[in-house]
Amino acid sequence: MNCYSHPELSAVIQCADCSKGLCKTCAENYTIPICTSCNNIRKANEKKGIYKEIFTTIGVGIILSYFMLKMDRNASNMSIMHIILTVYTSIGIVSGWKITDKILPKYYFSISTFYFGYLIIKIIISSTIGIFVFPFRFAYNVYRLNKLKQLEHTKTIIC
Repeated sequence: MNCYSHPELSAVIQCADCSKGLCKTCAENYTIPICTSCNNIRKANEKKGIYKEIFTTIGVGIILSYFMLKMDRNASNMSIMHIILTVYTSIGIVSGWKITDKILPKYYFSISTFYFGYLIIKIIISSTIGIFVFPFRFAYNVYRLNKLKQLEHTKTIIC
């Protein structure tokens, strides 16, 4: 098998994603043996995942806070701080949920008292954890997006 980018050179390894042959030079371009097109696909997928997480977190948080504020009986004398804290807590639920998914056991939907009790406890834990975790997850996602942007602006290695 020959290198996909250099047909005159013999391949020493295959791309981890698409199994194209890579010569020694192409195999050393990235930390894992991967071709340039597969690396670009990986970067695009990571970027898509980051945007999805950010928009899901903020979107679900805004929708939850809307319903929470709508159900509040003291809506007429609500302070701006109360609204900000409600929105922040609601946004934090999504970040906290991701953490609790890793910690707590997973139960699938069933119509039982146990499941609804478990769900309420998980929501409470998620909102408590999310208050602290959300700023760090958000900052980390912005950092990852900036790193990906820097990688796009640097000269790509062409075999």
